[in-house]
Amino acid sequence: MITRLIPQPIEIEINDTCYKFAQLRIGEISRIQAWLDSLPNPMATIKTHLEGLTPDERKALLIEAQKELRTWPPQYGTSKGLEMIGRPEGTRIFMRAALKRCQNHMTDADCDAVTESLDLDTLAQIIEIASTGKLSGVDGIEKK
Repeated sequence: MITRLIPQPIEIEINDTCYKFAQLRIGEISRIQAWLDSLPNPMATIKTHLEGLTPDERKALLIEAQKELRTWPPQYGTSKGLEMIGRPEGTRIFMRAALKRCQNHMTDADCDAVTESLDLDTLAQIIEIASTGKLSGVDGIEKK
C-alpha cells in the first residue's frame, strides 16, 4: 500500500544491465530547463538561412520564427520541450538527469554511454517514468 503513495523506482534493462528510474525532482528538472533556456531563439537560428531566399520565403520563415518566439524558451513537460529533449543533445542532458536520479555514482560519460545504446521505445518509457513516476501497465518495481 505504501508503494502506491510513494512511487518506487522502476527497473529497466539496458544492454544487460538494470537501471532504476524514478520521477524527476525539481532540481533535476531545473537543470534540464536551464539547458532549454540556453537554446538559441528561433530568430537567431534562422538568420543564417535567410541569405539566398526569395522575399516570400524569407517572410514565411520570419513569420514561423515569430510564432515560435511567443512560447520561447520551450518548457520542460510541454510538447516543444519534449521535441527538444528528443534531439541528440537534449536526450543526453535528459538521460544524465534521469540516470543520476537513482544511480548517483554515474558520471556524465557513464550516462552518455548508456544513452547511445537506447532505442526509442526505451527512451519513451524512461520519459514516462521521469514525468509521472509510473510506467503504463506496471504495478511492481521491475520492468525488463
